[in-house]
Amino acid sequence: MVEGYRSFSYAPQEGETDADMGRRHTEAFLEVRRGEGFAKPNPQPMVPEPAGAAAP
Repeated sequence: MVEGYRSFSYAPQEGETDADMGRRHTEAFLEVRRGEGFAKPNPQPMVPEPAGAAAP
């Protein structure tokens, strides 16, 4: 059996199949795509910019 995910240092959690791990990772990806985010913004950024400002 080929376990390509191990090439990227992924491994199923204890009691989890490789398919379960794939579903878990896919759900995390879809949450980000839906705009739910995965991290909070830094309350004290190094370079403050107005919300929505684009870097040149």
